[in-house]
Amino acid sequence: MLAFGVSLSNTVLFLRYPIYEKILQIVNRPLFMLSGVFFLPDALPHPFRDILLYNPIVHAMMSFRKGFYPEYRAAVLDIDCSRCW
Repeated sequence: MLAFGVSLSNTVLFLRYPIYEKILQIVNRPLFMLSGVFFLPDALPHPFRDILLYNPIVHAMMSFRKGFYPEYRAAVLDIDCSRCW
């Protein structure tokens, strides 16, 4: 429901304010790159990994990998995401 509400809000804002679409693209691109899609968060050095673990999408990506790949061991996965908040 949250994703549906955000998508409806974005649709209205895109139509009303064309610059909003450009700003959202600029903001989302670094967040996507830092969400652990292209690398394993467990492989990062200690201070960078701790900072990256504040992003809840990183925990979702690690949870997806853990469910899809049986040999993947997510050492820093926080299921209840207590570190995110």
